[in-house]
Amino acid sequence: MKDQLVKRLTEYYKLERFHVIWISLFGLFLNVKYGWRPSLLLTYGVGLIVLVLAQGTYYWRRKLATVQGEGHCPERVLRQFHRYQWVNVGVIAAYPVLVLLLKNEFEDTWVAQTHTGWALFAYAFGVAEHVNYYHVQLMYDNRNDWRFLRVYRRLKVAALRKDFKTNTF
Repeated sequence: MKDQLVKRLTEYYKLERFHVIWISLFGLFLNVKYGWRPSLLLTYGVGLIVLVLAQGTYYWRRKLATVQGEGHCPERVLRQFHRYQWVNVGVIAAYPVLVLLLKNEFEDTWVAQTHTGWALFAYAFGVAEHVNYYHVQLMYDNRNDWRFLRVYRRLKVAALRKDFKTNTF
């Protein structure tokens, strides 16, 4: 049982780390190709995704270390994640302000100049990642998760939120 958990947590953190790297490179590519001003909203959304996925990478790595008996100072780690949660909320809340500021600057060419559809998709995806880590689990990738969803007909509480409630890691 422990070996399966170690394997799954290892896969989670490595997969999230991979996503952080390639999505960051994608954001860099967008800035090089289109310039930073027209891509600002899209880059902001991609940055939000990378921010939350980096926190996820760190979370799964710390969780793995705890399962393997290497975890140190779980209270400190939980305090870090409480701070990260509020940083995320600030970044999420600042997005509409940025939209309004840029809309005034690009008035005539708003959609063409800001990649609006993709920017909103990236922002929504970043918000969904935040919800997935800090509130309710949105990603169901194994048999036990699907069984829970089928039996209880509701979303699971996110693992990090459970850790917050129990104040353990």
